[in-house]
Amino acid sequence: MQTRKLGYSLRLYVLLSLLFLVSSLVALYSVITIQYFIHGLDTITRQNMVDVARAVTLDENGYATLLDFHITDDWDKVPAVIKENIDEQPSRPYELKKYIIQPNIFTKPTKAYFVTQAVTADGKVCYVSRYSGPPNFESMIHFRKFTPTSKALFIGITVLLIFLTLLLIILRSVAHPVEALRDWAKNLSPKGLMQQPPVFRYNELNTLADLIRGSLLSVQETLEREQKFLRHASHELRTPIATISSNIELMKKIHPNPEPNEKRIIDRIDRASTTMRHLTETLLWLSREDSTDLPTQEIRLDLLLEQCHQDLQYLLQDKAVTVNIDTENATVLLPHVPAKILLDNLIRNAFQHTQEGEVNIYQRGTHVRICNREIDHDKSLNEELGFGLGLDLSRKLAERFKWRYHNDSQPQGHEARIDF
Repeated sequence: MQTRKLGYSLRLYVLLSLLFLVSSLVALYSVITIQYFIHGLDTITRQNMVDVARAVTLDENGYATLLDFHITDDWDKVPAVIKENIDEQPSRPYELKKYIIQPNIFTKPTKAYFVTQAVTADGKVCYVSRYSGPPNFESMIHFRKFTPTSKALFIGITVLLIFLTLLLIILRSVAHPVEALRDWAKNLSPKGLMQQPPVFRYNELNTLADLIRGSLLSVQETLEREQKFLRHASHELRTPIATISSNIELMKKIHPNPEPNEKRIIDRIDRASTTMRHLTETLLWLSREDSTDLPTQEIRLDLLLEQCHQDLQYLLQDKAVTVNIDTENATVLLPHVPAKILLDNLIRNAFQHTQEGEVNIYQRGTHVRICNREIDHDKSLNEELGFGLGLDLSRKLAERFKWRYHNDSQPQGHEARIDF
C-alpha cells in the first residue's frame, strides 16, 4: 500500500506567509522613512546655509561668519577642516556636499561637515560651510537617546511584534474550530451520525460538517444495505446447497459404483457444493455486526491446521499433489469459528487450484504460511470456481478481526501469510 506523503501545515503556511509579507513591508517603509528623514535634514541644512548667505555681507577679504557658518567667495578660503573631509567643491548653486562620521547606524554621529554653493544678497557666488563636532554637535541632534535609524527600526520592530501578536490571536481563533471539526470527524461513529453536528462558530465550517455527515450517512446506508444483502443471500443459498449435498449423498447410496465419467461428474458437483457451503459460511460471518465481540478460547493452532487439512483432503483426490506440513506446538487465544473458516479458505484455495505440484503449510507460533506450487500453471486456470473470491473473503475476515494478512501472487501459485 502506497504511503501518502505528509502535507504542509496550513496554519504554519499562513503564519509564515503573512509574517514574511509584513516583515518586508515594515523593512521597506523603515528604509523609506530613514531616507526621507535624511533628505529632510539635508533640505533644512541647505536652506539655512542659503539664508545665511543672503543675510551676511562679505568683508574686503571676501569672508564672513555667522553663528557656526563660514561664508567665503573663494573655495581656497574655505576652512581647511572642511576641505580635508570633502574633496570636491559644489559645482552648481545650492548643491550640498556633506561628510558625516558615524561608527554605525545605531549610534549618533560624532562629526559632520557641510558645504554648499549659494548667492549673496548682492548677487555674488559664495561658499557656505559648517563643521559640527564635540561639543556643539549635540545641538544638531533632535533625538537624544536614539538615532533616526535606531528609532525607525525600533518603531518597525514594535509594529511587527504587534502585528505578529494579532496574527497569532486570529490564527488561534480560526484554528480552534478547525481542530474541533477534525476531532469530531475523526471520532464519528455510526451512533454519532444519527446526531446533529456541533456548532463550529463559522458558517463555512458548519456547512463542511453537514457535508461530511451527509457523505458518511450515505456510505453507512450503503454498507447496511450490503450487509443486509449478504445476510439474506447467504441464508437463501444455504437451502439449495443443502439440497444439492443431500442429493449427492442419496445418489451415492442409490448408485454406489458409478461409471468413471459419472463418478468424476458427481465428485465435481460435491466439491463445488462444499466450496459454496464454506463461502456462504464466510459471508455470514462477515455480515455479523457482533463478530468482533466473539468469545475467545485457547486453541492449538497446529492441531487446527491438521484438522483443516484432513477435512479438505477430498479436494486432492486424483491429483498429483504433495502436501508438506511443518508445524509446532502453539496455543493461541482466538475465536474458534472465524479462525477455522479463515484457515479452511486458505487451505481450500491452495488445494483447489493446484492440479499437479505441492502445497506447503508452515506454522511457527502465531504465524502461518500457506503456499502452493503448480508445475503446469495453465491447468490451474481451468478450475470451475474463481481463484480470487476465497482469498478476498479471507482478507476481509482477517481485517474484521485485525489479524495481519498478506497474499502474494507468484508465477506458479500463491503464498498467503496470516499472523494471529
